[in-house]
Amino acid sequence: MSLVTAMQKATVDRLQTAGLWSKMVLPETSHWMNRFLPKKVQTLLPHHPKLKPLFLICETVNVCNSACVFCPYTQQTRSKGTMTMHLFEKIVQDYISMGGGTLSLTPMVGDVLLDKKLIDRLDILEQHRSSILPSITTNLFALERLSDDQVRRLIKVMCKVHLSCYGLSAEEGFKITKTRQYDKFVRNLRRFGELWQEVKSPCRLAIGFRLLQSPAKKEIEDFIHQNLGVMVPYGFTYNYANWGNSLSGELPGDAEWLPVSENREACLLPLFGMQVYWDGRVSACACCDYDASEELYLGNVSRENLVTLFNSRLNQRIWTQQESGNLPNICRNCTFHQPINSIHVQHPLKTDPTEFLGG
Repeated sequence: MSLVTAMQKATVDRLQTAGLWSKMVLPETSHWMNRFLPKKVQTLLPHHPKLKPLFLICETVNVCNSACVFCPYTQQTRSKGTMTMHLFEKIVQDYISMGGGTLSLTPMVGDVLLDKKLIDRLDILEQHRSSILPSITTNLFALERLSDDQVRRLIKVMCKVHLSCYGLSAEEGFKITKTRQYDKFVRNLRRFGELWQEVKSPCRLAIGFRLLQSPAKKEIEDFIHQNLGVMVPYGFTYNYANWGNSLSGELPGDAEWLPVSENREACLLPLFGMQVYWDGRVSACACCDYDASEELYLGNVSRENLVTLFNSRLNQRIWTQQESGNLPNICRNCTFHQPINSIHVQHPLKTDPTEFLGG
């Protein structure tokens, strides 16, 4: 089975034009065809190569230390837990067998620093650093759980760390997170920045500001200089997505929900990524399927390998729905929706998926 069978020719052509198709075809499939078959024969064969995602998000824990007003964490009904080391090792090996690539440990909802097995997982990631490009996004609230040596190790193993900053003041931070951890965040940010500069690792650092009003550029850059000590790439927003149309209502300050519309075009997210939850369940959406919906369910990686799940009949059905414009309910009014026609030759998915994901 192959996901290709559910794809329209226009989609394949678009991916080839953007330079993404060759990155999605499994290496062994491409190698076999190129080695044994002339180009003219290859074009005549009804051969459907197996595909791989361009990034994998592996949630190792789904517990958080915040209750952000624009996050569905408090609406989550699936049980909370931590991924076993055995399952984590299998997922890494499965991903390597597909060719590896970008692997984010950022939970669908939660914070990765609350994973009690995080340091042990670094051992596995470090062993396969030539094949795996690991990254995380964290609010740093739980950084005190790690010693300086453990933070240094984290920085050395990761290829990117994306820091979430909730507000530019303690008051704004409280209105967003409903917790009073802003001062602790600033202390942890300074500590992390000092260790990051000390290590001199290739690990890239970026900050994503989640705010309640539009900031002045100087205000943000002054904050970074004062609390991190060095300028790093950053972004900000005060307009928030509705997580599969599951969030609504008034937001504090000038914050707003992104406008809701009826999505009719295929979303690029199910085509390029996969989401693995802490218990091994797999979703076609690595963006906002926070409660592991049945609509986007692909199976369980504890029973199947990742390449089988990605190319499965379930994923073919999901992609057929996307291509036909008959999107699943969770996708229909989702404001995270990224239309497939937004793909272009300079899209970050081609050069560095973490620039698209954050971390």
